[in-house]
Formats: sequence, structure tokens, C-alpha cells
Amino acid sequence: MRALPLLFLASFSAAAAAPNWASVPSKPITLFMPGQTSLEWLMTPGEHKGADRFRAGAACLSCHTGQERVMGDVARKKYDRAPLGVQPVTLPVTVQFARDADTLYVRVTFADTPDAKQDPAAAKVAMMLDGGGTPEAARAGCWAMCHDDSAAMPSGKTPRTMYLGKTRALMTRQGGGDTLKPAGELARLKASGYGIEYWQVALTPAPVAANGVVFDKRTPAKTVVAATASRAGNQWTEVLSRKLTTGQVALVPGKKYAVAFAINAGHSAGRYHYVSFERSLILGGGAADFVAK
Repeated sequence: MRALPLLFLASFSAAAAAPNWASVPSKPITLFMPGQTSLEWLMTPGEHKGADRFRAGAACLSCHTGQERVMGDVARKKYDRAPLGVQPVTLPVTVQFARDADTLYVRVTFADTPDAKQDPAAAKVAMMLDGGGTPEAARAGCWAMCHDDSAAMPSGKTPRTMYLGKTRALMTRQGGGDTLKPAGELARLKASGYGIEYWQVALTPAPVAANGVVFDKRTPAKTVVAATASRAGNQWTEVLSRKLTTGQVALVPGKKYAVAFAINAGHSAGRYHYVSFERSLILGGGAADFVAK
């Protein structure tokens, strides 16, 4: 594994004062390697046993709570043409959310994994955020954007990025290709809030923050996310934050949001990442997986 200094790393973007994390509730979640499973795979009877339930409106967690290790094992052995065997199939992660008058913070802690020797970045952490306009995000987390014809997927022939299915003129088992719906329909989708915001920090080794939107493709935006990171032993702790009123999704108390996480650990790249099932977030107070008080 590549040696990294055990020091505090701060992004060069202007970050707000950090919360007192010792007083913020934490929640453990388990991420897992999804192999080359796609949204189309989720919806295909005969390949995914829960396809009919998913098509009928069920969410992934309604059937798979606590099954991350099983899912990772199956994905690696049965649905991955080139599995990355050097890394474990699951990654335990601790997540904390906090806010102040104008900023939302998310703190993610996880242990490093064996060196995959694929990427100069030591790790990459991403969070997907939906404000309710993308129903598939609340049911399938990252799979809302992951299609069979995206780069490095079974039907992928081009460097096609993540995209959302409703932007395509026709979806098949192989994905939606590059033929989009008419401009007027796309404009109506955007106006309805369809689209997923992403936040990301890459450790190269200093943290580099990025953000953008996934709609008909993954589109970077002007950076409004700040990031810090530290490492102690083999444990990474990363904090992402942005102002409530910037970005694609306006963040307001009392509203529920869909969130999901993806982590490339141990110098892994691209699809060799760990992903979470869908989770919910609310600001202020209420019933959700995460509450930013």
C-alpha cells in the first residue's frame, strides 16, 4: 500500500467552521461492491429475483436490509466479468450529518483497503443527493444513474457517463444509448426537479472537492462544495459541506431527501467502488435515516 503522511488535509476551497463532531450522532452503514450490476439488471426477471417487486415500486432496502455482504459476494462471483479480488466485498462506514444556519455537513469515516494500484487518488468519496424529483433515487440509490451501457459496464462500448433513464427516448436491457427525448420534454423534466446532485472529494493526496449534476450525463458544475480529510493509521475521515442555498438541490428544514454514498478506496478507480443502498435525510427533525439537527 502506498505510504501517506498521517496529517490533517484541508481543501483549498473556503470551508465553514466545522461542527463539534463529538456531539453529533453517528450511524454505521455498510457499503458493498456492486460488480457490473445495473439498473436494467435490477429490473430483469430471471437475473434479479426481486425484479417484479422492484418494478412494482419496492425499494432495494425493503428486501435487502442487512444483506450487503451477500449482495457483494453474488455481484463479484456471478455478475462481474473482471472482479477486483484484492479488496473485500464490503466496506463498513460511519456517517454523521450536521448543519448550522447556512451550511450542511456530512462526515464519512472508513478504513483503507488493500492497494488496487489503479488510481493516483488514495480514495474518492461521493454522495448523491435528490430533492424528491427523481423517484428512482429514493428506491435504488446509486443504481438510478448506473446503466448497462455506461463505461466499463457489460454493454458499454464508449466512455458514456452516468445518466438518468427518463432522459432517453428508449430504454432496453442494454441501456438507453445516446438518443435523448425531445428538448421540450427534457426541459420539463428539469423544471420538475428531475436530476441528482453529487458531491465528491478525491484525495490526491490533498483533498480536491467537486460537485455537479447527473441528468442526461454527469455534468460538473462550479465548485460549491468544500472538503477536508484526515488520516490516522488506516482510518480516513472526510467532511463535505456546502451552503444550503447553493447547488442543484435547495436544502430546507423539514423536507426529506434521498442520499446514497459511493467510495473508491485503496487507489481503486471507476466502477471498482463500494456503494450504499438508498438512505433518507431530513434537516431539523423528523423521521429519516439521517437527521441533521
